[in-house]
Amino acid sequence: MMTLCGHALIQIPITSYINDPASLHFADLHACVETPRAALLAMSGLAPGPLDMAWSRSDGGGATRISILLDRVGETPVPPANEYRTELPPLRRFKPFLPMHIDAYARAMHHCRNRSEAILLAGLTDPQADRLDKVAHTLLLQRGRTPWIQSNQVRTRSTMEVPRRLAGTEKLFGLLAREPSAGLKALVTSWVKQAHVSRVYDHGVVMCLNTIEERDAANLLIDEYGLSMQVATIDGHHLLRAPPKDNPTKGHHAALRWVLAIVWIFASILDETGPDSTT
Repeated sequence: MMTLCGHALIQIPITSYINDPASLHFADLHACVETPRAALLAMSGLAPGPLDMAWSRSDGGGATRISILLDRVGETPVPPANEYRTELPPLRRFKPFLPMHIDAYARAMHHCRNRSEAILLAGLTDPQADRLDKVAHTLLLQRGRTPWIQSNQVRTRSTMEVPRRLAGTEKLFGLLAREPSAGLKALVTSWVKQAHVSRVYDHGVVMCLNTIEERDAANLLIDEYGLSMQVATIDGHHLLRAPPKDNPTKGHHAALRWVLAIVWIFASILDETGPDSTT
């Protein structure tokens, strides 16, 4: 109902309007037709005898009972206000469609827990959200976790937490404002296949760097964005990991995992639909 009245979120009328429950509207008449006799007497404070006689003489239905009651208490419905219809606000369209729009949708899904409201907040269309949900479900099957909860997802533990905005992460999140580089695409292509790397090593390990291209891309990411991360070698394997003493829930690696997931979803959509995937 709030959406039909032009309010996208229920918080808007609750916080911005003064509601007067004492005003009698025409809609109230329909609701009162089925009201029991005892409730009408209690509400009006009238003596039951004269009111029963008036109702009996009228021989009318519920609507007649209400009109007689209102006459006795001296109340009339508030006339409806004049209707003025305004133009619908234009939907935001993103051209080009970028990873930051997926990030906005994921954060909105965490905030609202409602897909329709998340679509409005992120400025997406329904087809765009359908496509994002489909690719995010594929990520869930491959990695066991996804940036936002899916409609058929039972366990919330498989939903990634929204990373905190810590010192040094804003520049990393700025990556989402443009199309990913070839090096970053190479990282996410390898990352998505390594669902259990943290179990093999520890939670601070984000991924194994299996090629020189991946190692170069990881070092560039660390140097260019000032991440508190390192490329370490353990048993001959090159790992992109957080410093061992970092808190696993507060370090830069949590933000990096989020960015990798968002970029993988974006790259998958482009591979599936091509550059014209903004509709």
